Amino acid sequence: MRAGTASRASRIRTSRGTDFAGTVDAIGDGVTGFAVGDRILGIQVTGAYAEKTLVAGFPRDAHIRREVSFEEAASCPVDAA
Repeated sequence: MRAGTASRASRIRTSRGTDFAGTVDAIGDGVTGFAVGDRILGIQVTGAYAEKTLVAGFPRDAHIRREVSFEEAASCPVDAA
């Protein structure tokens, strides 16, 4: 898929990686438990190896404590799996 040779690669927008950590940039209607500026971590099934990603806010997404770096937080979902 990374090389663009997979038959579905042209129809599905994905990237590599699943675990992410970052800052909420925007939220959609009806979103609860998260706010713009929150530091969060989670798993993104359509790929997290990107500058920005769409997060559905499922229970697998969580807030990051201030003393934890983004690098440490992004490793948590893999470590816990």
